[in-house]
Amino acid sequence: MNPPIIHWFRRDLRRADNPALSASLGRPVLGVFIWEEGQAQARPAASIRPMGGAAKWRLLRGLEALEADLRRDGINLVMARGEALPILGSIAGSIGARSICANRIPEPDAQDEETILGAALAEAGLELVLHDSALLFPPPADPAGESRFRRSFSGFARAAQIAASRISSPAGRPELQPFVLPLGKSLPKIRPLVATDLYRGVPDWAAGFDARDCGEAAALARWRRFLENGLATYADRRDAIDGEGGSGLSAHLHWGEISVHRLWTDLANLVHRPELAAGSEKFTSELLWREFSHHALAHCPDMADAPLQPDFGRFPWREAPAEYDAWRHGQTGYPIIDALMRCLWQTGRMSNRGRMIGASFLTKHLLIDWRRGESWFWNCLLDASAATNPFSWQWVAGCGVDAAPFFRIFNPVLQSGKFDPDGSFIRKFVPELAALPTAFIHHPWTAPATLLTQAGIRLGRDYPLPMVDHSFARQRALDAFASLRKTGS
Repeated sequence: MNPPIIHWFRRDLRRADNPALSASLGRPVLGVFIWEEGQAQARPAASIRPMGGAAKWRLLRGLEALEADLRRDGINLVMARGEALPILGSIAGSIGARSICANRIPEPDAQDEETILGAALAEAGLELVLHDSALLFPPPADPAGESRFRRSFSGFARAAQIAASRISSPAGRPELQPFVLPLGKSLPKIRPLVATDLYRGVPDWAAGFDARDCGEAAALARWRRFLENGLATYADRRDAIDGEGGSGLSAHLHWGEISVHRLWTDLANLVHRPELAAGSEKFTSELLWREFSHHALAHCPDMADAPLQPDFGRFPWREAPAEYDAWRHGQTGYPIIDALMRCLWQTGRMSNRGRMIGASFLTKHLLIDWRRGESWFWNCLLDASAATNPFSWQWVAGCGVDAAPFFRIFNPVLQSGKFDPDGSFIRKFVPELAALPTAFIHHPWTAPATLLTQAGIRLGRDYPLPMVDHSFARQRALDAFASLRKTGS
């Protein structure tokens, strides 16, 4: 009889197209998930960035969905808290397993840990078999198979399109053989993972998150709906400020509830439908931007702390804690900024366009260090990624590779009118302004006093006045950038 095998679930919370799980075919399998944060390991766990509060909530919801899915087929999922090495070793010894299969996490710190853990398990006579499933082109090699860091997205994307034929097709949902403990046997005593382990440090705001949109089944259903109803208009509607024009798959991808190989292959199979060509091309580009950010992280592991353009280490960022707090809590006096920041807090989500507008306001209008904003998003986003979050913040701030130029400064009023034309998003998240006519909802400080009175709004009391004038802020940002150029000459 084949010995049982352990599948170590990490950031691959799905059954279908899971190469590490498929490696267990024909052998009894036991699923294991280990929460390691804060544990002492051979290499300090503190070297891995602690997970943000919203992400902890999202992980727990994904695990609950995975456990229920596995249970339907008789597969047990052991959820433990502690160090991976003793837990995996103890479970393997108790069930007679010789192999542990897992999917790599494509982040430098996690891969360092994988190397250390693999060596330690080998000394104990156990094999750690790692697979790639999180990315189409796992770093450090680029899509062309080269180890150099491509600093141009267009060059990276062209190489990816050429290499597309090498992308594996998604595998189906494997029929697994459950591991059943022999009579009289028991698993070793390990500390079970309970909700409070993950909820510790998670504010009560998580009560407003949508638990229904978690798990593999929800991911696949959302993808099918997007292909049927959203892809045709994606190129035109993806910038909608409420995110309704997007796929809504970011958190599902991050937690591995759906594979990027499935998305890529499904899109490739739609080439015969010209009405989907524009949307498919744009969505493919977004998948490659995600890949590009991971390649940047592989070559620049301190990306959350150090600007990818070193000159920006001298940028004259302002220390303005009160303004930073007003931005975080949606009290800037600019309705679109405040709606975006409140949406982030209440839902754990923000549209791509919204992230750009919110990040631009912090870094350009307030001249507050992009790292402060990145840290806030890291704590609040359900899809907070060690690659895409800092990479995108650096892009907006102008200090990343292939970044938007610093002097590209969004006018929040113009952005508001363009991407929330009827003001519905503002009315939803800034209800103080709900009674204002659309003509003034993007800039209430220009509304006649009688109109404000009729709407029940006293600016400065019911809703703040703008914390900074756009023209002044724009010129201040340009002057700061000019001073950086001078000091670098």
